[in-house]
Amino acid sequence: MPARIEHPGLIYSLVGIVFSACLALSLYLHQLERERELAGLRTAVAQESAAIRARIEYEVGTTLNLTLGLVVYVATNPQLDQAEFDAIAARLLRRAPHLRNIALARDNVITHMAPLAGNEAALGFRYMDSPEQRDGVLRAIASRNTVIAGPVNLVQGGRGFISRTPIFLDSEQTRYWGLASLVLDVDAFIARTGMAERGDGLRFALRGRDGEGARGAMIHGDPDLFARPDALLSTIQLPQGTWQLAAYPADGWQPSGEASRLALYAGLMLSLLVSLLVFALLRSLGALSAAKRQAEQANAVKTRFFSHMTHELRAPLSALEAALQQLADDAVRRDDARARPLLDQAGRGSARLGRVIDDILDIKRLEADGITYAFARCHVQGVIDDALEQVEPLLSQYHSHVEVESYLAPEETIWGDAHRLAQVLVNLLGNAIRHSPEGSTITLHASRIDERLRIEVIDKGPGLDEEVLAAVLRDSGVTLLAGDAGGSGLGLSLSRLIIAQHRGVLGAYNIVGRGSSFYIELPVQPG
Repeated sequence: MPARIEHPGLIYSLVGIVFSACLALSLYLHQLERERELAGLRTAVAQESAAIRARIEYEVGTTLNLTLGLVVYVATNPQLDQAEFDAIAARLLRRAPHLRNIALARDNVITHMAPLAGNEAALGFRYMDSPEQRDGVLRAIASRNTVIAGPVNLVQGGRGFISRTPIFLDSEQTRYWGLASLVLDVDAFIARTGMAERGDGLRFALRGRDGEGARGAMIHGDPDLFARPDALLSTIQLPQGTWQLAAYPADGWQPSGEASRLALYAGLMLSLLVSLLVFALLRSLGALSAAKRQAEQANAVKTRFFSHMTHELRAPLSALEAALQQLADDAVRRDDARARPLLDQAGRGSARLGRVIDDILDIKRLEADGITYAFARCHVQGVIDDALEQVEPLLSQYHSHVEVESYLAPEETIWGDAHRLAQVLVNLLGNAIRHSPEGSTITLHASRIDERLRIEVIDKGPGLDEEVLAAVLRDSGVTLLAGDAGGSGLGLSLSRLIIAQHRGVLGAYNIVGRGSSFYIELPVQPG
């Protein structure tokens, strides 16, 4: 049988599937946005690293150009005095304010210094006597090229990069004069190139002291950056050797994630909204399906009801018609022996017709709340005794009797309308009597379970068919329980409406091999 769309389990399953699909799509888009952000972060770091590398190469290139001019002048004027040197150095320092000082070292001994103020201690310094600077000097002489050494601790204090260019007096570079030395202030150099502390969350480190590249000691920054396998590394070419630059985000390769979080939150909200819309749609479709099914059931019940009522009304009317037709004969009317049974037949038909009409009217009044109940505290045993008294004629007719099994205290009371409750028991007992073989014993069982009273009527009949049992358990519609003479079949529906007004339930079940049982359960205390 296909699943009905109004079934809650099916609705929740479909909504769960829709929500899961939307959530999976949201997570996928979130992941794509995270990857895009990460790619953007890598691009930004690479671009900034390239910019710093370009600034470093510019500063180094500027130093080389300045050094080249000084070297050419000294090579053509090897006997220049301090005044000549000061004039040249002043022009160079104006063009490169990051230079700390400029020195000439004839035969590797500092003979000229600019500015002289603050650097007096450097005059006369012998490079070859300094283990820290000797290797750089020898490399410059041997390479016939500029060598950038450092950073070194300067004699005049502080730290600096030293650009040393050997000066030769001949084009064959065999007549060595000495060195031209330019000192770049390390801190100023770091600041000008953009490697100092930053506010954009990027970290940079530089290594390769004395141009030794990846093998060289640290120049600036955290050495741990070079230990990270995912740091961006770039090589800076020097006239002799290289430096190595490392770039890494301060928080690692974790983008801020604002866009991806917004995408995720939007996806979650959209998933929830779509799921709610689907849920509302399925609930609406389910309600429509249930309403259609209930309408079909109601129509089927209505059809059965009118069919049943047609039969119920036709039988007494036929009996009345037959009796009256025969009584219309003068001979029959004058014969008392023949007229009396016909009058009895007409009376029974009339009474049965009245009961059917009364049941129909009672049901209609109950459904329209047109009956006033007289709720009060009433004795349960009194209700049972009243019902037994009313069914006594029917018991005599069927030669049956009722066995009462009561586990209630004699003073047990219940809040309800005693007349209507007795009417329910009469209906249940009447059905049990009619549907049991003649001479049967009907059992009425009464007990209390916590705060609820249960009265059960057990017959010895063939049991309920599936349609009637299902109608009773559904507790909806008009339930028709076919009976023989004297039963309209509407009593069960009437009883259920009365019990519903008492906030109780009416149920039934089959007893295998023994018949069927109808029971009512009522709250002891008023609501």
